[in-house]
Amino acid sequence: MILYKCLIGNFPIIPEEHYFDPNIEYVFFHTHPIENKHGKWNFINIPISDNPIQDQRKYKILSHELFNSPSIYVDFNYLLKPGSFNTIKSLLDKNSFNVAEHPFRKTYLDELCDWMFCCSDDKETTTITRYLRYLGYDFNQHFCPLGGFLIRDTSNKTKQINNYWWNIWNKFKKRDQLFLPPSVFFTKHNINLFNFDDLFDFCGQQNNNNLYLPKFFQHKNNSASIPSLVNKINYITNRKDIFNTGIIKHRI
Repeated sequence: MILYKCLIGNFPIIPEEHYFDPNIEYVFFHTHPIENKHGKWNFINIPISDNPIQDQRKYKILSHELFNSPSIYVDFNYLLKPGSFNTIKSLLDKNSFNVAEHPFRKTYLDELCDWMFCCSDDKETTTITRYLRYLGYDFNQHFCPLGGFLIRDTSNKTKQINNYWWNIWNKFKKRDQLFLPPSVFFTKHNINLFNFDDLFDFCGQQNNNNLYLPKFFQHKNNSASIPSLVNKINYITNRKDIFNTGIIKHRI
């Protein structure tokens, strides 16, 4: 089993990790030199193109092209809790594709409203929604994953989900978690949602140690457009969802 991270950009100081499970191989892909290499990481320098978000998403999504064994993808600023190996193995024994469940975003509308504070506007999100409706997506089947925490094997099921996810993400090149549920739906597979807190800890943004989180999307406040967005998205999806105020509490 392999735990891997992928850091795109010149962020030389990474979180110090002190626990490395003997049953897990640790791989850290990075584009720029890292000053505090430590622990049991196998640091692998990778090329960077003029599209860094695409570089990062490729390594994140296409796990089956990287490894021939089950893998755990973790966002670079999070840590695996000690003693988690047996829980992870149990998850893989029951389902080949596992992703953390978001703690308060629950609907397709929740995801799009969150986008309004970080990476998009209502014109773009309605375009994406119309495209998914055109494909025949059942918005009632949508779930909200924490896309930075994935536990997968290398089965055909995983490959099919990964490849569909990669292809649909490439069409719009926005935050990837929105496109995982449609990928699951259209490949006709089931995946498992697990509780993030059971397995991972946030290590924080340690500015005093020169550790800065990479930001592919600059946060912004498009909250004035949310009432209009809610009406548009509910019309397209044929649902009656309301705005989740927890999104504002999280983003502002």
